[in-house]
Amino acid sequence: MNVTTESLRVLNTYNPLFYPETVQEGGRNRTAVLEAVKIDGSLLRYAAEPLKSDAEIVWEAAGNDGFSIMYADKKYLRRMDYVLRAISASPMVIAFLPERYRKSRAAVHAAIERNGCFLRFASEDLRDDRETVLKAVGRSGPALKYASDRLKKDEAVVKKALQENGMALRFADERIKKDPDFVSLAVSNNGLAIKHADINENDRYINILIKAIRNDPQAAVFAAEEAKKNIRVASETVSGNPMHLKLFDTGIRDNEKIVRKAVSINGMALEYCSNRLRADKGIVKAAVKSKGQALQFANQRFRSDKKIVLEAVRNDGMALEWASEALKKDREVAEAAVTQSVLAYGFVSEDIFSETDFSQKNHDASESEIITENTINITKKKGKT
Repeated sequence: MNVTTESLRVLNTYNPLFYPETVQEGGRNRTAVLEAVKIDGSLLRYAAEPLKSDAEIVWEAAGNDGFSIMYADKKYLRRMDYVLRAISASPMVIAFLPERYRKSRAAVHAAIERNGCFLRFASEDLRDDRETVLKAVGRSGPALKYASDRLKKDEAVVKKALQENGMALRFADERIKKDPDFVSLAVSNNGLAIKHADINENDRYINILIKAIRNDPQAAVFAAEEAKKNIRVASETVSGNPMHLKLFDTGIRDNEKIVRKAVSINGMALEYCSNRLRADKGIVKAAVKSKGQALQFANQRFRSDKKIVLEAVRNDGMALEWASEALKKDREVAEAAVTQSVLAYGFVSEDIFSETDFSQKNHDASESEIITENTINITKKKGKT
C-alpha cells in the first residue's frame, strides 16, 4: 500500500485506529513521515519508534507543532534547542514540559515572546524577575496578574503594562490604583479601566473619568455615584451614548441642556428624562425629529399635537402607532406616515383607510416604492456578480 502525506493527514483527521495496517506501514516510511510532520507535527505520534529518534523528523515536527515533542524520544526533552523550537511553535507546551523548564529563563522568554500571559507557567523566581516580567507585560499588559507582589508595585513594570493594555490596572498594587497619573495612563489606553480606579480626589477623578468616557462611552457605567451628579460628566457621556442618560442622577435627567443634547442625538433617550421635560414641547420636538418612535415616551398630550405627530411620522411612519385616535384619522398625518413607511398602513384609522381616493393614491405610491426598492436591490446584486 502506498502511504502518502495526504493519506496520513486523512487518517489523523478521522480515526487512525480503523486503519492499523496503513498507519503501521506509513509509520515506518521515513520519507512519508518526514513529509507528514512538516504539514502536521502531531503525526509524529504514528511514526515507528526508531523514527521518533530521528533528529531531522523530530526537528521538523517540533517546529510545526510544539506538542509533538511529547511523542518524540525522551532524549529530545533534554535538548534545549529542540525544546525552544517546540515552545516557539506552541508556547502552551511549556505547561507540560519538565519542571526545570519553568525555571529556565530561555524557555520562559521563548513562551512569553508569543504571549506574555504564559508568564503564569514560570517559576516564582522568574515571576519576581524584573527583566522577565517587563518582557511579559510588554507583550500582554494583563500578564501583570502573574507577576510577584513586589513587581506589581514597581512603577516601571506597571507603566509598561498599562501602556500595552489599560485593563492591567486591575492587577496593579492598590497604591497604584489610587495614583491619578497611573489611572490616567490606564484610561487613555482603555476607558473601561476606570472600573478599577480608587481615586479619592474628586476633581482629579472627574477629569480622569471624562477622559475615560471620551475613550469609551461605556466607561460611564463604572462612574462613582457622586460623579453621576456632575454636569460635565453627563454632557460628555450623552455625547458618546445618549442612552446613558439613564445612568445619571434625577437632577441631571431634569437638566434641559443635557437632555436636549441627548435627545437631539437619539430621541429615544427621552425615555430617561424627567416627567417635566417629557412635557416640554421643545424637548419633545427635538426628540421626535431625531427618532420618530420617541413619541411613545412624550407626555400624553403630545399624541394629540398635530405638529409634533407630523414631525414624528415624517421621521418614522411607524410612530403613527403612538398618535391619538383623532390624528390617526387625520388625512395629512396618515399620508405622511404611509409615505415614510408602507408598514404604517397598519395604524391608519379604518375610517380614513376606507376612503377610496386615499387608499388608491397611497397604494399606488407604496407599490411604486416597493418596485423601486426591489429594482435597486436587483441592480446591486447584478453589480456584484
